[in-house]
Amino acid sequence: MKKWLLLSVIMLFISSSVMAEVIMLHDGNIYLGKITNTDSKGIILETFGQTLTISQSDILKNDKNFDSFKDMTVDITLRDGSLIKGKIQNYDEEVGIFVSIDFGTITLPVESIEEISDPVKKKYYIGSPVSIGISGGYYIPVFGLAPDFESSYNFSLFAEFNSSFLRGLAFGGELQTIMIDYKADDSNFSIYLIQPYLIYKFLDFKKESSFINRFTPFISAGIGGAYIIKKSVVTEKSEINPAANMKIGSDITITESVRARIFTGFETILQSSTTFNRLFVNAGVMYSF
Repeated sequence: MKKWLLLSVIMLFISSSVMAEVIMLHDGNIYLGKITNTDSKGIILETFGQTLTISQSDILKNDKNFDSFKDMTVDITLRDGSLIKGKIQNYDEEVGIFVSIDFGTITLPVESIEEISDPVKKKYYIGSPVSIGISGGYYIPVFGLAPDFESSYNFSLFAEFNSSFLRGLAFGGELQTIMIDYKADDSNFSIYLIQPYLIYKFLDFKKESSFINRFTPFISAGIGGAYIIKKSVVTEKSEINPAANMKIGSDITITESVRARIFTGFETILQSSTTFNRLFVNAGVMYSF
């Protein structure tokens, strides 16, 4: 009798697991449960003792085969703020989820779980928290002092930090040096810029299962300062002037952490009686954490 009862419990558990559905959203969040109904608002999902309504447009994938999910490494955020990385092997609405981690298998009670997510998809959706990079390119002087200067090169180091309040928006900082080719032979110029900026990346431009999902267009605008050094045969002087620029371009995914960047833009350095303006085209590479 006891063996029969134990076997019945095991079969009931297996049956509930087989019927489990895995709902993956575009933002990387994952729900385990059963779809009980659909309506104009989306699907009705029973998961961990609660009923949720999820919009159809938010769903990336609905997999009725739980076994295909067992090899995926996920992030499990608990209500106490701790994070567990592992592979979910099974779950039960009353008991919780059974997770394979580095040193064995643990059971997490339903009431302890705050969120389950795919870290790769989540990073793909919201963008990388921090990125650093280097770029260089060619520019053409326009307007203002343009007749006095030849086209030349520029190089920069930059870092960007993802904002927490608007998807796609990041704060950046750039250290730039501009090579100056002055047409007159009696003076040499050097320009160094420090420029904070805002950048907005069009993350929704990415498309699933398409080559175009490697491209992430962006626009940016920055205001900073330019340190200008002018040297002649007999004198050397320097000044600090305000500078501003606008850029448009795209990041191109090479690997999960490495991206190429191509962009063009306009920059102006305001001086007391005139401006130094330039149009530029740059390319670079960045590493995302």
